[in-house]
Amino acid sequence: MSSILARKFADWTIPQEEKESVRATYMTDQVGFAAVVMNGREARLYDVRRSTDDAARLLQLPVRHPLTGFAFRPKNEKWPGFEAAVAYGDDTVSVLRINLSQLEDEPRKLFMPRAHSVAYSHDGAMLAAGSTDGLLRIWRLYPQPQEIVYVSTGQKCVNSLAFDNNNSSLFFTSGCNVRCLNIPAAAPRQKPAAEGEEAQAKPVVNVWRYLVSNENKEEEFNWDCYCVQTHPLLPLVAFGGYGGDVLLHNHKAGPKSDIQTISTGAGRYVRSLHFIAQHNQLLVVGQTGVEVWNLGNKPSRFPLAYRDQPGSGMPLGARQYADTVYVMRTQR
Repeated sequence: MSSILARKFADWTIPQEEKESVRATYMTDQVGFAAVVMNGREARLYDVRRSTDDAARLLQLPVRHPLTGFAFRPKNEKWPGFEAAVAYGDDTVSVLRINLSQLEDEPRKLFMPRAHSVAYSHDGAMLAAGSTDGLLRIWRLYPQPQEIVYVSTGQKCVNSLAFDNNNSSLFFTSGCNVRCLNIPAAAPRQKPAAEGEEAQAKPVVNVWRYLVSNENKEEEFNWDCYCVQTHPLLPLVAFGGYGGDVLLHNHKAGPKSDIQTISTGAGRYVRSLHFIAQHNQLLVVGQTGVEVWNLGNKPSRFPLAYRDQPGSGMPLGARQYADTVYVMRTQR
């Protein structure tokens, strides 16, 4: 992630056939890879390390299933290479971890039937997956994968996930609902005790509704929210979906504290959110534009903004590399 304030935008155009449409796009925090999942759930992976002009170097993902979820693992000293996790909704093993530097290797498998969404923690040490029937699994990945949470949320399909900045909470969306669960610091689920042994208590995992009205703290928002993102360093969480507003909240203050509303000009649908940690900014990708917002007591729009131009394709995702915000968009 860049420590330089953004000064300009540049396009990465996604080639697509006339009858194709893009469901979602994903970009690594550092210059590396970009991925596209089509509405037919075909996935395409691009290596963008050799060029910042376009995303034209197409690679072959070692996945034969239509994908429902995708996430890039953040890089750090413990795992300096590139990795991605994918979900493909099968009734058997349906979460795969892929080494992007060696695509010929067999993907590492994690058991999660009917997986629909996946997300890594900001430090890359944990991975979460949500299913079409409301189940959640969380694994610690280092030094070896260990399941630490397996819980039914009581909700329908889990659409999106995000770990908080210190790996103590997981936020997720399900239809019009936003929920949060606590991540236990204890060891993973214990095996049944042998005869004569004292059974060990399982870690308690609490799931609670998250977004409530500022006027009525008991009233839950009824809002089509499909996008959640958290700040990697601060206890901030942002939500987006239908409508041009983004809701921003300090989760350390508790779920019933006031929620800030950011009224963007990025279109009637907020597609993705990304925090630029070094400058405490939020990158908002909407139906027709991309905006950068300065955060604080009163969020303010940064002068840099990208607007849909006649003849240009729809913006789908964005990341800042060096002094440039690269916007992935469709071809028209």
